[in-house]
Amino acid sequence: MKPVVKTFFLCLTVVLTLSLPQQTIAQEPTTYQKAEQMIIIGFRGSSVKDTGDVFSILQNMNVGGLIFFDYDTGTKSYNRNIKTGTTIRPFIAAIQDAAQTPLFLSIDEEGGKVSRLKKISGYGKTSSAKSIAMLSSRKIQDIFAWRAKKIATYGFNMNFAPVIDLCYQKTIMNTQERCFSANPTRVANVAISFAQSLKKQSIIPVYKHYPGIGSGTIDTHTGAADITATHTENDYVPFQMVCNKDPYAVIMISHVQMTTVDTLPASLSKNHINTLRALGCAHALTISDDMDMKAISAHFSQE
Repeated sequence: MKPVVKTFFLCLTVVLTLSLPQQTIAQEPTTYQKAEQMIIIGFRGSSVKDTGDVFSILQNMNVGGLIFFDYDTGTKSYNRNIKTGTTIRPFIAAIQDAAQTPLFLSIDEEGGKVSRLKKISGYGKTSSAKSIAMLSSRKIQDIFAWRAKKIATYGFNMNFAPVIDLCYQKTIMNTQERCFSANPTRVANVAISFAQSLKKQSIIPVYKHYPGIGSGTIDTHTGAADITATHTENDYVPFQMVCNKDPYAVIMISHVQMTTVDTLPASLSKNHINTLRALGCAHALTISDDMDMKAISAHFSQE
């Protein structure tokens, strides 16, 4: 990632220097402004008529992005951000227009159990990762192409998928059918197919959840999860493969703990990030899982 970023800023600096008077060149963002750009936040509001708190947030913070949900855990109802297919796109367009800097407009649309669009007419329930991986390559491509086109139609530009965790027997990811396969090569190949479909629709795919949570038996939404005894070298393989094949890989870091690497959860651990880089993912953009999940919020302060 670093060489690409350095090249971009160098080119940008050269263009501005050649085309603008010296006094009009934008100042370097402050550390606080850079930090704001590293944050993707949740909010309330579902349409241009029901804006919730999103515009006041954008007025006061130059955040990097927003994440959209259908279900509101606070009110325990499906009234968070996604209600109807006809209201999503104009709402997203209005949000992007109001932002100080172009936003990552993100969604968790894995398909199957984790689907934020399942109640939208014209989208509905979708096949799980595990069931899709059993199909032919052609059928897999057709499913992912349809899904990516639909997601793009609503205006999203980032999807927190595909999952590249391995399927283990009697574990959370397997029983929920959120994983493609127990075979790391199969996982990587199917995931790359999904990612390519998303990219064709100008949607940024996010591979998850490093360092591989397939062997976990405790959901990090509800508490701390230590996978030291069950995690294997095979869990790293899909991440290594996608980084080798995807020059613009984005990787989500999970909250699981592995004491062989660090006493901290992976999402708070420089050691885990360095291990990821050593797999050939030094160029990857990294994004944490939700910091409000109990694996983090129940054990660490927000600061």
